[in-house]
Amino acid sequence: MENTVRNIGADANANANNNANNNANNNANANDNYMQQLVNNMISALYDEPELLNWFMNYSPPLDQGYMFVDHPNINILSKLVEKDAHSGASFSYCCRATKEYIRMDQLHEFPIR
Repeated sequence: MENTVRNIGADANANANNNANNNANNNANANDNYMQQLVNNMISALYDEPELLNWFMNYSPPLDQGYMFVDHPNINILSKLVEKDAHSGASFSYCCRATKEYIRMDQLHEFPIR
């Protein structure tokens, strides 16, 4: 009887750990999907504005500011174009970098995004 109780407890702990791992994986996947949607929105906004796209692909923010802190009129325009996504400074900066990478891959025909 004592072994049975211990085994049931061990099974309950294993199930709890599996559930926690599954929840963490589901949350990570949801976050990945959400960030991918934000990047897709920025890509679409840039493709709708060819002059801004051309500028963006050739622009590098100052190393001490990055996209998060730079005060450039075109970055402000891009920020307004994706305003509905309610970016924090960090998510906007991440999206700028990821967007640039996806567009570069698309231009190399390695990752079609359109």
